[in-house]
Amino acid sequence: MTVTRGRVCVLAAALLAFSAGGCFTPMTVQVAYPKPAEAQGLRRASIDVHLVGVPESAYSQWHGLDVTDYFEKPDSERPPATKRVLLFGEGKEDEQVLVRSDSIWASWQQEKVAYLFILANLPGDWKARPGAGDPRRVILRLNSDCWPDYFVWDKKTIYVTICRGGLKFFYPGTMRGDATPQ
Repeated sequence: MTVTRGRVCVLAAALLAFSAGGCFTPMTVQVAYPKPAEAQGLRRASIDVHLVGVPESAYSQWHGLDVTDYFEKPDSERPPATKRVLLFGEGKEDEQVLVRSDSIWASWQQEKVAYLFILANLPGDWKARPGAGDPRRVILRLNSDCWPDYFVWDKKTIYVTICRGGLKFFYPGTMRGDATPQ
């Protein structure tokens, strides 16, 4: 077989597409208030946290989404997506966990979800910014190939803390993470 430039390009594109797909991996996600000082004022507020499964094809839409507009609209006017809603506030649990065995992971896998967007309806005046520029949004890539080698998926938890200044995200081995592992 003669290898031509066109065949090499097609093969390289196919390998790139295959490797970019990676491996969808459910994870444990813990969302909680900080302990205990900063949480006092936040506990009085009603805070919705949405864990939204987003496929690759909808990434741009969710990346540029105005978080304030998202929470002001009724669910019927929001972009379609399967999500888990966590409710925080007075009389609610301070710590809530989406476990790896939750049935929503099977739905997200079937829908070919590539990202988990975590959005929080935090009190205050916020300027709309895309992606991680809005501290009320955390974006996690659900591809184990994008995470550090020492992050063992079946034994670790992703931590998201609800703070006055926004959501703080970290995983074991980091002090604080502001960006999605690439």
